[in-house]
Amino acid sequence: GTGKGYAYLVPAIRHALESGASRVLVVTANNALSEQLISKDLPALRDVLPWQFEFAMAKGKGNFLCKWQFDHADRTLLRVMPSSREQLEKIDEWAVRTMTGDLSELPFEPGPDMKRRLTVQSDECMGRKCDRFDSCFVEAAKQRLETAKVVVTNYHLFFANVAVRRITGDESQILPSADILMFDEADRAASISRSTY
Repeated sequence: GTGKGYAYLVPAIRHALESGASRVLVVTANNALSEQLISKDLPALRDVLPWQFEFAMAKGKGNFLCKWQFDHADRTLLRVMPSSREQLEKIDEWAVRTMTGDLSELPFEPGPDMKRRLTVQSDECMGRKCDRFDSCFVEAAKQRLETAKVVVTNYHLFFANVAVRRITGDESQILPSADILMFDEADRAASISRSTY
């Protein structure tokens, strides 16, 4: 709450724009801080700074509605449980009007069973073979990342990206390339990397 986000974002954005850098990658300790940067800090800066720039948040596939999975989910078990039925009704309403498919838009946190029926993991995703690929929320999010000058993510996704690049010899990556890297709450990076990877 002291404005440190502004303190590092302003010079990083200016340097990226003036130097022709691909983008600024801001890595935070959790999604709550990422959400604050995306919903509050970056919009405020875009309104007052004299430079035009786009920003986006990188999240894993498990944070987005998979249209194919949702269309084919077995809802029989969900309908017999009153709390699940109520959630499913709200999700049905949300699914037809969401522009991003980001589950954080929901007014509640779906339970693990519900989330499995809404999302798909990387090893389950059909990619271009999916009949919903052209309207896929994850693919749309990837396109926003490619055009963004500032990309915000968390340490878990950042270190997953490091692991994928290491395993594939830099042939594949989860996050877009960036010339400027900012670690917010960097004191937590080492413990997160050890506990996750």
